[in-house]
Amino acid sequence: MPRVPNGLATAVLIAAAAATGVHGAAGFAPATFLDRGRAAASTSPPPIRSALHAAATIEEAAPGPARQVDSNGTELAEGQIVRVIVAMKAFHVPKKDRGKFDPETKAFVPAETDKKRGDNCLEVPVGMRGVVTRVYDTNDISASHPVLVKFAPGEHSGDGYDPPATFLMHFRSKEVEVV
Repeated sequence: MPRVPNGLATAVLIAAAAATGVHGAAGFAPATFLDRGRAAASTSPPPIRSALHAAATIEEAAPGPARQVDSNGTELAEGQIVRVIVAMKAFHVPKKDRGKFDPETKAFVPAETDKKRGDNCLEVPVGMRGVVTRVYDTNDISASHPVLVKFAPGEHSGDGYDPPATFLMHFRSKEVEVV
């Protein structure tokens, strides 16, 4: 009999299991399965678990959604007003809205247009407030910054900082606190 490469044998077995929709030994009829590149008659199923079975096993083992808590230990949830506690730089805002805030007057000062890339951003100051729009479950997705906050002009300017434009920004849970 001709030899079949091991990768191809595995692909054939996976395709056969997926096509039949079978997830265990009960549904496999006696058939010829490829074994290390040679044809061999066998009545037992190949040692393959379906992706659905593996996913169900992982899902059953997960303890539940990962909770995100702020620096004070308060759980973060959508709709909460949060305050930034670590100064950040937002490079994804439009050029006209880039700049920084004067620390004394808390007024927005637009950036010069000929600045270097590292300085051409919106500097988000400590104290700027926004609304949590989404908190990602880190068990489902590997988000390094799982808290999405929306900042908008004229809304939630409790510390005096009014953003120049509406924008969204991702944060770690320890970079914001619930107000």
